[in-house]
Amino acid sequence: MENNNFEKIHGELPDVFREIKNSELAEVDKLAKAFEWMIDRVLEHSQMDIELARAMKDQEALLREQIKHAVMKSAKGMFQDCFRAVLGRKAWDV
Repeated sequence: MENNNFEKIHGELPDVFREIKNSELAEVDKLAKAFEWMIDRVLEHSQMDIELARAMKDQEALLREQIKHAVMKSAKGMFQDCFRAVLGRKAWDV
């Protein structure tokens, strides 16, 4: 399977993606695992940015980061809902 433009845009694949790609999982489960890993990294960074904005007492940045965090959590939930609707099971059970 070709990585298409991912490596051109983001550089080399993270090791975890390579591990997922080379695993024995079904393709759809590979996608779910990769998405979960990626969205969890975004949520972790977002949480750190929220804490930084709080510490700096920057209300504008805090609100912006809280919105970003909520949107990403929502996206994770939507992926989970779509996965369950199509496949009849949770995406993160893989």
